[in-house]
Amino acid sequence: MWFKDVINDDIETFINEEEFAETHNLNGTVCTAIIQDIVIDEDLTVSNKDYGYGAYGYGALINVRKNKLPRVPKFGTAWTVDGKIGEIVNVADDMGVLTITWKVNDI
Repeated sequence: MWFKDVINDDIETFINEEEFAETHNLNGTVCTAIIQDIVIDEDLTVSNKDYGYGAYGYGALINVRKNKLPRVPKFGTAWTVDGKIGEIVNVADDMGVLTITWKVNDI
């Protein structure tokens, strides 16, 4: 078995509805993903908007297979998660799994 095959098997285990993942609507694409709610208490300067010191925002870390989305979201763009509008803060691609940091300005 090749290394890439082993990694792909691990990803299938991780992003699996019988384990950690659930079906979500990510910006109009219904797919399997893992969503972890987070509070963003760091610098909330996004798209030239300064929210000031002590500002908190609600957000999520989203893990989804890259090939399940029609395109990789871009920093600073509006994006919906299960019908709620937010903004992309960061996107990392780790061997075909996207880790998307998404925030809603609920301060």
